[in-house]
Order: sequence, then C-alpha cells, then structure tokens
Amino acid sequence: MEGWDNLDTGSATRSTVVSVTGDENVVLDLENDEATRGQNIRYTVRGSTAGATHYVAIEDTDFRNNQVDERVFRDVEDTVDRGSLDTNGDGQADLAWAQIEVDDDTGIGVGQIDTTYLDDTSVDVNLYEADQNLSDIAENVGSTEDDLSLDVSEGELSIDSPAGTYIAGQEEDVRGTAAQGVDDVALYVRDQGDWELVDVNEDGEFTQQDLISVDADGEWEERDVTLSQANDILSIPGRYRIGVVEAVDVTQNGTIADTLTTSEFSSATSEQTSIIVTEPTLGGGNSSMIAPLGGSPMAMQNQNNTTQEDGQQTDTTEDSTWVFRTYNSQIAVEDGTVEVTGVAPGLDEVLVVMIDSRGRTVTETVSVDDNDVFEEDDIELITREGRELNEGQIRGMVIGLGRDTVVGDGVLPGVDDADLPRSRRGLRASAQVSRRNRSTSASPTRPSTKQVATT
Repeated sequence: MEGWDNLDTGSATRSTVVSVTGDENVVLDLENDEATRGQNIRYTVRGSTAGATHYVAIEDTDFRNNQVDERVFRDVEDTVDRGSLDTNGDGQADLAWAQIEVDDDTGIGVGQIDTTYLDDTSVDVNLYEADQNLSDIAENVGSTEDDLSLDVSEGELSIDSPAGTYIAGQEEDVRGTAAQGVDDVALYVRDQGDWELVDVNEDGEFTQQDLISVDADGEWEERDVTLSQANDILSIPGRYRIGVVEAVDVTQNGTIADTLTTSEFSSATSEQTSIIVTEPTLGGGNSSMIAPLGGSPMAMQNQNNTTQEDGQQTDTTEDSTWVFRTYNSQIAVEDGTVEVTGVAPGLDEVLVVMIDSRGRTVTETVSVDDNDVFEEDDIELITREGRELNEGQIRGMVIGLGRDTVVGDGVLPGVDDADLPRSRRGLRASAQVSRRNRSTSASPTRPSTKQVATT
C-alpha cells in the first residue's frame, strides 16, 4: 500500500475479502428451489459488471397449458422491462423474458418470479450473457450463461360447502379455500361420465360470470346457489361428485371449458368430494304431512296448551312439529282462522288447502324462509267468494312441488301452466265440479267447531 504524509504503520485493525470476477463468472441464484404455485420467488444475478443488463427467460413448456404470460416476471426491483418472444415466427410466444440491470451500488441485479403462471413441474430459469439482444436469444435459446431449476407444486383447494347431502331445489352457499396465488375457481359436477361445469349464476349460459373469486384471505364463496338448477345432474336423487378447479386451468382464450375428462380434471389444480342429492320434502325430518292434524307425527308443540276431555285437564306435550294448529283437532267457529307452520327443505313456497264437506275451498300460498320453515298466522276459513267453510269436518293439506317444479303430470283443469300459484285455480275448479256433482253433504259433527283432518 502506498500513500503520503506520514502514514502509520503496524498490524491491520480491520480487513475484508474482495472477490474479483469477470464475465465468465456470472451466476443466477434463486431464493428457494421449491415453491407452491402462487408464491413469489426472488432471483439474483451476480458476478456481472455494474450497469450491465441481462435477460432471464422461461420457455413455454413450463407454463400452464403452454400459455406464455410475461407476468411470470414481476415488474419490481431491478427489472427494466419484460415481455414475450416468438422465436420461430409462428405467431405464438415461445418464452417470457425479463431484462435485469445490475445495480451500480450493490453489484447485483434482483427480480421476482410469480409462480402463478407456471405448471406444476420442474421449471428451467435461464440467464443470458450481458448486453445480449432478443434476436440473439431467438437464434439460439439454449445458449445460456447459467440456468437453474425451480420445482413448482400445485396449491391446494378445498370444498367446505355443500357437504354430505343436498336437497334438490334448495339454495346453498358454496364455499371453500384456495392456496395463495389462486384468483378464481370454477365448480364442476360428475355422475359417471365427464365433469360438467356448474352454471353458478343460473343464467343458462357458461361464461366468465360463473367463476368464483378468491378473496385476500384465500376463501371463495357464492351465496344462494340453487345447485339443481345450476346443473341438471344435481336435480336427480343419487350420489355424485362435486369438484372445484382453479379457473386458469380450464380457461382458454377467455372461454371456460363446459366439460372436463377425468384426466383433465385430475391434472388441473382441483379438489373433489361426494354429494348425495335427495328429494324435496315436507314436514319435519323424514316425517310426512299426510297425518292427522294435531296428532303424531305433527302434534302441536305448545307446552301451555291444555284440552278438556271428559272434564279432565290434559297437557299436550308432544315434541314433534305441528302443521295446522288445532285444539283436539278442532277449530272454534268464533275464531274462524287457523295457524299453519312446518318445514319444507328444498322448496321456495307451499300451498295450503282446506276443503269443507260441500267442496268449498280455501287456498293460501306460503313462502318458505332461508331456514326451510314456512309459517302463516290467521288463515281465514273463508273462500275467495267470501263464503265461510261449512261447519263439520274439513280436510286440510299442504302441497309442495317436487324436483321437477310441476304439479302432478303437468296438466291442471282450467289453467295454462302447472306451477304452484296456478294450481290454486285448478283446485278450486275441481272442487266446484265436485260440489255440483254431490247430491248430499256430510252432517256437521260439532256445531261449534270445525274439525280438521288431512288427506
């Protein structure tokens, strides 16, 4: 060491190691050599001259569905530019590239790889010589300064709902989770053949609107989907498979695949589970509406209710769900109304019908809430024409449409369509015909009450 003006001499008190490199020592480093798809992986170019630029590239065979996307290189840190390159003039990109500039202060160039766009495979990341242009690279893609392999594995998906059993016609919240880097997912169902896309928005078309977005917390959800309408497979009772797929694996040029083979489904980032479809029902659990009203299995649930039989007070403590609220299967004339409640999983509405011994008919459409419960207070026992139902035995029933959403065989007298509202007209018409053909009527069983039974 040389100097001037009385330099001190003696043993060194601070030292450092200086590495001298040349162009032949340029290397590429990866932060990790393994990644779950969706992770960002930092890479470093070192051993080059300060201010020099290098191209880093990934070829098409390492992209998902061989679709090159320049966004695989993030526009961060020392990235000067990025893009894609067609090396053979066929109009299709053969690789994605990023141009990295070596920082004057640090002596290294730093960039990031977004693995979202990569296939779940061993990905080759190539580094080219300093100041080489894209034309040179296109002529000899394999002539690299350095290269490393990045092992990419697919991220996990899950389905939390629906789980287990689905009732045809019922609205369901579909939801689950997705690994980091998954932006959108698509739902598919399968019977015994190919997987079929679920029309999540129920508009009758398969479009980008049927994709479900993944939020920042890695959760995806679509509320109030009637699965039996979103795909015909789920409208028929049976055991099926329902699956979720990362959208990028089933989208080509903005179009979602409406069917997938089992191989295509398995090779994509996907998850599946079993689902059992059952018929819509009325009542509570597997109980039937066709039971004597006020009796098992639809007995009244009112711990304070008491009845008088033979002068003795009896507590009614049945635990099953009642439909028509009565006292000893009777309704007082003075009240003139009846309360109806029950459960109807898979249905949007039910039709309450009461018919007296003369064929007079009262009908009321009652909505089913989100908890599958229908309830209507104070249904008046008065016909549409303003006539009270006859004293005596009254037949009461609750009607719900099956999974085909059609009443009976689809033909009702006097109406054009066999849906639930129009069935009210058909019932009234049938009752009027029955009343005209009736030569005698039943005698009232109790002059002060209306007895209610079901059919």
